[in-house]
Amino acid sequence: MNTPDLSTTIGQVTLPNPLLTASGTFGYGHELLESFPVQRLGAVVSKGLTLRPREGNPRPRIAETRCGLLNSIGLENMGLEAYLHRVLPLLRERGVRVVLNVEGRSEEEFYALAEKVEAHQPEILALEVNVSCPNVEGGLWFGQDLGLLERLVRGMRARTRFPLWIKLTPSGVDVREEARAAEQGGADAVVVANTYPGMAVDVARRRFLLHRGMGGVSGPAIHPLTLYWVHEVVGAVGIPVIAVGGIHDFDSAVAYLLVGARAVQIGSALFVDPELPYRILARLPDYLRDQGFSSVSSLIGSLRLDRPATQRPQT
Repeated sequence: MNTPDLSTTIGQVTLPNPLLTASGTFGYGHELLESFPVQRLGAVVSKGLTLRPREGNPRPRIAETRCGLLNSIGLENMGLEAYLHRVLPLLRERGVRVVLNVEGRSEEEFYALAEKVEAHQPEILALEVNVSCPNVEGGLWFGQDLGLLERLVRGMRARTRFPLWIKLTPSGVDVREEARAAEQGGADAVVVANTYPGMAVDVARRRFLLHRGMGGVSGPAIHPLTLYWVHEVVGAVGIPVIAVGGIHDFDSAVAYLLVGARAVQIGSALFVDPELPYRILARLPDYLRDQGFSSVSSLIGSLRLDRPATQRPQT
């Protein structure tokens, strides 16, 4: 029996399978090298990196919700230079495929990030450009201002040979238009989508649960919302779409592939079940064979559009 081909292509990037980690949920990628076969994943997306180290927001900055997680980390990170010199070599030694998530507070910072990373090809597959963080002041400006977004992507495109994956916000904007702006600027792919703004209240103390008040909602609750946007964006742009949001089991991951995503990123589920992507990978070949597909590529976008038959009421 032939083994189905699990590889997927995202523009000029080819991955051995469509399972990636989501930025901020797998550390920098090297912390679990001794515990899990990280190199088996399609790629690891780094924790969000800025030009200089950041301490992030004051605590408390994480709260559980009934169907997920509310976080306000605020892009705490070691800074780009430390990552490139301390972490990236460890990942490359183990054969881990790396996508670098970067975030700037201004156009100039984004451009400087692109230029500093340029010397590290082919150690890095792509840059995931975070224009959609709801947990820092101004983190949504670039995603919500379509003209600014297109200009930013165009400016980064002029400064780097890396594939640019633009991570979009689902907040305050039509994500289809946001994706079109990124495409017009020269993006190689879009990532749909970042967390949704939300908040939680401690009723007994009459205070916010998070120090900053609001945070980003992730987890199973957002899966139907993001699934809709992935479906819509796939039909709106000609560049690949990578899906992230609420994956918690095999079905929730495959649903994104069926509506046209070229790859999926698993996020907050990793905090409670770091083995989830490996179980999904183990089951995927059998699912493809059962559905009559020889590859993941042939599965992508294969959602059947015939409607369920209306059931007549029993008499």
